[in-house]
Amino acid sequence: MKKITFIILIYLFTFNPANSQSMTSLEKYISKNDPAKPASVVYLANRCSALYTYISGLLGEKDKKTSDIYIRYAGKLSFVASELMIKEFENTQEEAIKSSIGTMLKMLNFYKEDSANNYAKKGEYVLGSYMEQDFNLCKTIVEKIL
Repeated sequence: MKKITFIILIYLFTFNPANSQSMTSLEKYISKNDPAKPASVVYLANRCSALYTYISGLLGEKDKKTSDIYIRYAGKLSFVASELMIKEFENTQEEAIKSSIGTMLKMLNFYKEDSANNYAKKGEYVLGSYMEQDFNLCKTIVEKIL
């Protein structure tokens, strides 16, 4: 009986669509939120910062030049998010930086988890997932806000 329950739990956890990804895609987020609002810009900047940080780590020493570019973008995006929080929401510099970095790190962990699941399913960390679409949208976001 315990073995059957365990197998059912594994099946539900592994194949349940609700567990397929940790975050909604950026495309879906943008369709439900005004991307020009300061709160949305903060969210998008933090989200892209997390994704660029993650992809920079994936590239590592294999493509150091691109990895370095992505980590610079991540830092600039985090800075944009913090500056907006100071300007639009009257956060202190310390509050804004702490919030922005904390949010980005949580998002980074979600990307790590989702990419590990994507790799297990498809043999790719980012390709063929919502993260690939997020990356393409982040390119556009970087062009607009940096």
